[in-house]
Amino acid sequence: MTYETTRRYALRTSVSRDGTSIVLGASITGLCAARVLSEIFDEVIIIERDEIESSAEYEVRDGVPQGNHLHVLQDGGRKTLEDLFPGFSESLLSNGGLLVNYGTEFTVHDRGHKLPPGETQTELYTATRSLYEQVIRNRVLSRDNVTVQDQTQFTLYTTDNQAESVIGVRVTPRQKSSVASTDDIPETKTIPASLVVDATGRTSKTPKWLANNGYSRPKTDTVHIGVSYASVLVDRPTERRDGIAISPSQQNYRGGGVIPVENGKWLVTIFGMHEDEIPKRQCEVKTFAETLSSPWIANLLSEHTVSSEVSVYQFPASIRRRYTELNEFPENLVVIGDAITSQNPLYGQGMSLSAFQTVHLHHTLAEESSRPIGQRFFERVSPLLSRTWTITTATDHQYPETTGPVPTGSSVFNWFTRRVLQTAAEDPAVVSTYLQVHSLQSPPTKFLSPRILSKVLAPS
Repeated sequence: MTYETTRRYALRTSVSRDGTSIVLGASITGLCAARVLSEIFDEVIIIERDEIESSAEYEVRDGVPQGNHLHVLQDGGRKTLEDLFPGFSESLLSNGGLLVNYGTEFTVHDRGHKLPPGETQTELYTATRSLYEQVIRNRVLSRDNVTVQDQTQFTLYTTDNQAESVIGVRVTPRQKSSVASTDDIPETKTIPASLVVDATGRTSKTPKWLANNGYSRPKTDTVHIGVSYASVLVDRPTERRDGIAISPSQQNYRGGGVIPVENGKWLVTIFGMHEDEIPKRQCEVKTFAETLSSPWIANLLSEHTVSSEVSVYQFPASIRRRYTELNEFPENLVVIGDAITSQNPLYGQGMSLSAFQTVHLHHTLAEESSRPIGQRFFERVSPLLSRTWTITTATDHQYPETTGPVPTGSSVFNWFTRRVLQTAAEDPAVVSTYLQVHSLQSPPTKFLSPRILSKVLAPS
């Protein structure tokens, strides 16, 4: 799933549908879905359990536990967001985001190999996760037919008598206290809809609802990786905009990343694989950073002021729900984003995959078909999600502690990747190809061009 292989989003479509569409979740996935639906439906309602702030302060929502940690917007995903929201990149910069260059300002250490600058310049737009989300949300909610009902909890889908078609949702006001009097019991409200999109992420209630309403529950693949994060903000001089990415390897299960972000800060994230003990106090972060394969992050922490408390997040496993294998699925319901596939966040693909999937949602809605839209959407995105799932889980299986389904050809894939990185460490042409593939601009088949393949397979 890359920018080059995904059919571009058309700002206008001749397809229109009457009625209201509902998006569950104001995540980046949900917001992008709402943008697509707003071109087709009369009204779009976003249901969000958190409070949505309209201020310019980019605070992390309660429903985004990973929001304090480093997020990378791959350039393939950024270009897709630019198609969805013309001027997105400029809005990001005008609100404090930064533009840095791979190789000259941003250094990559991948599995022990430091990559030099490539033949061509590759750019990276950096910001906090909250700023990415805020810029997108402002654009979505500026559309006349899109509204958000925040502090609202989705409870149930409503259906026709045969449960063959979803016709709406039931919601309640979110209770902020676990202790409430009888008078405080929230009132359930039903909202009718012509289409409901589940963008609630890993905690999606759809599998359980399917099982309770006569459908099969989708089979779930689980790959246990035990990633633990710790992140801090560090004061950044205005003239500095450099950063680094250090990936773990078979020799060192630890890694980290630093990106320049808004408000004169660096966002520093360190992590360990397979239940590695992660620091929870400021004084421990530098000690952990000293164990990485490069001293860059430890030096940064020694020379500059840490200006936030330590935020910790754990990601136990990647999950993939196989919706394409269901023979029956209700009409007028779509599941999207992490609610289908949630992969190891170390690869920085989440926001980009969300953007790609919403473009495919648009293309699915533009089709004329009598089959349930959910089944058609799953079939459209399945080959693309399968490809990224295979690549990321094959990489995860380089660690013997990783458990779960092993993709066919994992050993060959990991061997070839090691050859690519070994060659890239000394060859700018291979670096450029690596960055184009890694940033989801080009498919992995780009490595098979005669010029690159001959370099990678040449005797050491």
